[in-house]
Amino acid sequence: MDRADYAVLAATILIIIVGELNLLGIGILFNGDSNAAISLLSTIAQSLAALLAISFSILIIVVQFSASKYTPRVVSFSLRSVLLSQRVLIVLTSFVVAILIDFLIVSQINGAALSNEMSRFVSISILLASFCFLLIINLFLHTPEFFDPKDTIEHLKSRAVSEDTRVQPNEFIRMLGDMAKKEVAFGNIDVINLSLTALQEVSAFYIKKSSPQDVSGLYIKRNACYLSAEAIEELSETVEVSILTPFFRIVAQKAVDILQSLCLAAIDQYSECYSGKFGAGGGPFVSLARFGTVTSYDYRTGAIHDWLLEPVVRNLKGIILHIKDEQKKNPKKDYLPYLGRSIPLLLRIGIGYFSKESTDAHNAVDYIIAETKYACSKEEVLLYSEFIVFEHELLNFQKLFFGDDPAKVKDAYIKLLLDRYDAKARSSDVIMYKG
Repeated sequence: MDRADYAVLAATILIIIVGELNLLGIGILFNGDSNAAISLLSTIAQSLAALLAISFSILIIVVQFSASKYTPRVVSFSLRSVLLSQRVLIVLTSFVVAILIDFLIVSQINGAALSNEMSRFVSISILLASFCFLLIINLFLHTPEFFDPKDTIEHLKSRAVSEDTRVQPNEFIRMLGDMAKKEVAFGNIDVINLSLTALQEVSAFYIKKSSPQDVSGLYIKRNACYLSAEAIEELSETVEVSILTPFFRIVAQKAVDILQSLCLAAIDQYSECYSGKFGAGGGPFVSLARFGTVTSYDYRTGAIHDWLLEPVVRNLKGIILHIKDEQKKNPKKDYLPYLGRSIPLLLRIGIGYFSKESTDAHNAVDYIIAETKYACSKEEVLLYSEFIVFEHELLNFQKLFFGDDPAKVKDAYIKLLLDRYDAKARSSDVIMYKG
C-alpha cells in the first residue's frame, strides 16, 4: 500500500463512522422531503454511471497502449490482468452496488414526507457515492501501474511457474519471449534484462522440477524438461533479434551469463533434462555453444565477435571443470552424460573456426585449443570427438560455418589439437584472445 491507498483507507473509516452515527440517529446528512431525495438519488446514480463509464475508458486506453507495443497474446493477458485486478474489481463492484442501492431507495419512497429511516438510507447513499469518488480518484492515481511492463513480466513469470493444472505454462513462456523481443526493438534495456532474468528463473524452476530429488511423476518431469528448454529457446531468439541493433552486445553478454548459470544449475541439480534421458535436447549447453558459432561469427563480413566468443569458450571450459569436480564429490553419480554434452560442443566451436582462413580465425583457434587443453585430457578429446556429428546441420549452415566437408575439417582440427597436447605450449596458447 502507498500513500494514496492509506488516504483512501482513512477517508473510508471516516465515512463508516459518519454512517454509523446516521444509523443511530445521532446525525443525519439529508433532511429534505421525498422529491428532493428522488432528485438527489437520481443525480448520484447518473454521476456514478458516468464515472463507471470513465473507468471502462481507462481500461480501453490500457489495452490500446498494450496493443501498440506487444503481440496479441500479451495484449490478451494484459486485458485479463487489468479486468481481474483487485483494484479494478473493487471499483466496479462498489459502483454497481451503489447504483443498485440508489434504485432500491427510490423505489421505497412514498408520499411527500420522508421518514427518518428513509432519510438515513439516503444519507448512506450519499456516503457510498463519496466512497466511490474516492475509489475512482485512487484508480486514476494508480493507472500508470497498468502501463508498467515490469508488473506484466512479474505476472507472466508467476503464471509460467504456476502449479495450477489449468494453466498452460508454455503460453506464458512465449509471452515472456514476445515481451523481450519487442523491448529490443524499443531499446528498453532495463525491461529486456528483466525479461531475460524472468526466462532464466522459469527455466531454473523446471530444471529443479526435473531433478531426482523432486517427487513428481515421470510425465511431469518430462514436461518440465520441455518447458525449461522452451524458456531457453525464447532467450536465444531474443539474442538473435538483437543482432542488428545497438543493444546486441549487452543482450548477448547477459544471455551468455544466464545460460552458464542454467548449465551449472542442471549439473548441480543432477537434472535429467539434459543428460539425454528425456530427449529434451542440449538446452542451455547447446544454446551456449551456438553463441560461440552462429552468433559470434558475422557471415557478411567474416568478422568474429571476440567479446562474445571468448566468454562462451571460457564458460564451457568452466562447465567441464565443474562437471569433473562434481564427479569427484559424488562418485556414485554418473556425470558422463554432461561431459558428453559439453566437450563435443567445445570441440565443434574449434572445428568451425579452424575452417576459416582469416588471421582472426587462426587466433581464435589458438585460444580455443588452449582452453580445451586446460579443461580436457587428450584421452577425453579422442573419446568425445567421436560424438561430433554434422548430419543434423542444415546444408547452408554447414557451408557457411563448417565448410563444404565438415567431417574432413573435423579430422584435421582434432589432429592439430592432439599434436598440441604432445608439443610444448605455444606462446599464443597462453594469450587471451582479442581478435
